[in-house]
Amino acid sequence: MPSSGAVSEQRFVLPAGLFQQIFDNLRWLGYEVIAPTVVDDAIVYERVESVNDLPIGLTDEQRAGTYRIKRATGKAFLHYGVGPRSWKHYLYPPHQRLWQARRNGDGGFEILPESEEVLRYAFVGVRPCELSAI
Repeated sequence: MPSSGAVSEQRFVLPAGLFQQIFDNLRWLGYEVIAPTVVDDAIVYERVESVNDLPIGLTDEQRAGTYRIKRATGKAFLHYGVGPRSWKHYLYPPHQRLWQARRNGDGGFEILPESEEVLRYAFVGVRPCELSAI
């Protein structure tokens, strides 16, 4: 690292043909892949299965009171602005079950145990400003 304290920026461009392999490997390791995709005419962060779910060749246009998707020049996989939903939707879910019960035969109920399963997410396409907010 230079003595001035400056951090050198290194870039690596992943060949498009390997992107699907990364998705497949993440799912094989037990992660749910969350990435930008088009839902209801907006680019939002959702679960994706394939590279084809990404907004390839699309961008968004945002102005005061206006949001729309349009074709971008080129075939960039992640060419969009920060959309209407953040990654915190997955980190701090807006809904959480506190408990669950089932009625039994004598008019009472029994509380059911909660699942011990912990969801593991792999976020694809996180921007530096979003990472800082997380």
